[in-house]
Amino acid sequence: MSLKSISTFLASVLLIGFTIASGIIVYYFLTNLPKVQTTEISSQASKVLSCAGDTFDVKVRNCNLLNGLVLWLPMDEGSGTITYDYSGYGNNGTLYNGTNICSNPPTSGCPTWVDGKIGKALSFDGSDDYVTIGNVGSGVTSGSSNDIGSLLGNGPFTVTLWYKPISNPGSSDWDFLLDQRADINWGDGFYILNDGRLSNKILFGVADSTSSEKTVNSNTQLQVNNWYHIVALYDGSAIRIYVNGNFENSVSQTTRRSNTVGAVIGSRYSKDQKYVNGIIDEVHIYNRALSEDEIKQLYYNGLTNKFNITIGLLNFGYADLGKSFNAIVYLKNGTILQLPLVLNRDLTKGSYLEKTLTIDGYYPSYGLVDKIMVCSNDCQGVCSEIKINNQC
Repeated sequence: MSLKSISTFLASVLLIGFTIASGIIVYYFLTNLPKVQTTEISSQASKVLSCAGDTFDVKVRNCNLLNGLVLWLPMDEGSGTITYDYSGYGNNGTLYNGTNICSNPPTSGCPTWVDGKIGKALSFDGSDDYVTIGNVGSGVTSGSSNDIGSLLGNGPFTVTLWYKPISNPGSSDWDFLLDQRADINWGDGFYILNDGRLSNKILFGVADSTSSEKTVNSNTQLQVNNWYHIVALYDGSAIRIYVNGNFENSVSQTTRRSNTVGAVIGSRYSKDQKYVNGIIDEVHIYNRALSEDEIKQLYYNGLTNKFNITIGLLNFGYADLGKSFNAIVYLKNGTILQLPLVLNRDLTKGSYLEKTLTIDGYYPSYGLVDKIMVCSNDCQGVCSEIKINNQC
């Protein structure tokens, strides 16, 4: 045997010996792993491989309280001179003291930020405080296509707000909570006021023709330092008023005269009289008549300061996604909430399951939610999201 052949033979023997030794070491290591750990590694690897690239769809059910919003003022800023509109139409409110826009930060005499029914609110002093929304005031008879009057047209609408009187107007006086009229007194638009002439009941007025209007009042007499949820609506056949979730009165009305201007909160449309002395919070205006169920939902959500989101998951992929998910809720104010979402059973291929999440400390349901992302915990990296405004 040549020297070269011997070298080759020895190299082969050494290689085989090394391979066998390595195999023994690897075999010994693997077989001596704890049983549970081995199972977990194998199960997780299998799950990742079987879920890779899988997809599912997210639905949000019963979110009607977003539909038709043309104004949504949570009034939760807590500082500054603007209360922002979350309806998407940009009808932000500007704080005023008399004829002057409040400085930033607001000085004495301006509407003040206080604790509200939900979050923060605005307190009005009954002297010269108010908030303007869009084009309003004496001499303003028309506005823009984005003003509340233009967005509502002459069809049905609903106004909802929380109100806490600090003092009530006297027996020959009245305070405006909201006024959506132009510079034609009683000729167009609508208003809501605390009417001392009616022993401090809510009065809701809606114009039905030039210089003519229909009014309806609540049965409830307002007591100072108590919160009230006020809902006033026109549905095409009548004007109706609700207090604290309960229907109180209606008056027949089949037509209404509209305008194209904005609105004033806390004063007459002219911004110079009948100022409210109280706290106002959570103002909504819809371009439709809310149902009684929706009105009750808004009221009870406000009482508990929580809301429910019903999330539906549709698995149209090829893998079983398990029943453990994580819901990531993105609010419009930048807050991100992460909540466990555990289904009653596995979301198998082709199945659709729903689960309701209860979220504490946020209101009024879907109004402040921007989007929701849901991710499977069993199939990591498999997620789906829904943009609430576009798909609700």
